[in-house]
Amino acid sequence: MRTLGFGTGVDIKNHGNADIVHPDFTHLPFADGSVNTVTILAAINYFDNPEAALRDIRRILSHDGVLILTQLSKTLSGFWHVFRDRSLPRIAFSSRELKALIDATGLEVRAKRRFMLGVNTLYIIGRKHD
Repeated sequence: MRTLGFGTGVDIKNHGNADIVHPDFTHLPFADGSVNTVTILAAINYFDNPEAALRDIRRILSHDGVLILTQLSKTLSGFWHVFRDRSLPRIAFSSRELKALIDATGLEVRAKRRFMLGVNTLYIIGRKHD
């Protein structure tokens, strides 16, 4: 039988479900290499400093840990921003922009799959091994 483990939810605001409320997604309160999985679901483009957040995620990921990240297409995100919610600070990154950001932070895309009729993408990201 496989043990599933446990999780710790981190958010910048208390929406009632976070285990830890932290002012940003840098300097996360976890030891180096202590986390097996991090998830960011349709939110990386809203981070104040996504590059610094990804660098800190790399720091806390275990050697074989993964970051599971999803993101809407840049086109759909742009339409959503204009027609539905102009209060959102930024639209999604293009696939190329996100890959460059990931590569610059010592991480690498290990798998990429589109879902939701191709308007959303799942990225499985790991640490680059020296």
